[in-house]
Amino acid sequence: NSTRSDTPGSTGTVGDLVGSGTYWNLRTGTNLRFALDTFNSSSAYQESLTVLRNGNVGIGATEPGTTLEVSNDSNDLSPVLIRNTNTSPANLGIVLRADSGSNTANRNYFIGVNSVVFGDFNIRQSNALGGDPVAAGTSRLYIKNDGSVVIGTTSPVFHLDIFNSGPTTAQFVRD
Repeated sequence: NSTRSDTPGSTGTVGDLVGSGTYWNLRTGTNLRFALDTFNSSSAYQESLTVLRNGNVGIGATEPGTTLEVSNDSNDLSPVLIRNTNTSPANLGIVLRADSGSNTANRNYFIGVNSVVFGDFNIRQSNALGGDPVAAGTSRLYIKNDGSVVIGTTSPVFHLDIFNSGPTTAQFVRD
């Protein structure tokens, strides 16, 4: 069951995809909207993937307001899962790139886990404008898998360790 229109800007169903009890509906919508719908348990199609005319993509979001918007209304699932099945620490995470501008202070960041040992958490900053924070970066905040928190290095000596090659000023306040 499919309909097709070759008229630019028209709406309609491109086709249904059926397999293993799962139903998908591929359709175009108003304003050159592209949508992939899933057939939900209440016998209705639910928009699962949306691509708007401006290029914004929504997963679970029917009106994505940015380049990629992921939405989930379930309490038992995280909206995004990033997984790596590598058997050694493999820098699993997200790289934030600040490629615009020529300001020499502009840096890229890596936020991730398993960067030194399994179970760690690391925020790394690239060492140069446009640089790779994983291959050529400095750890700014590191939480080792034993719970030690370190700033400025990935080799803690104490459970809370602040490393700085220059003069260090730290203040701890207790209320």
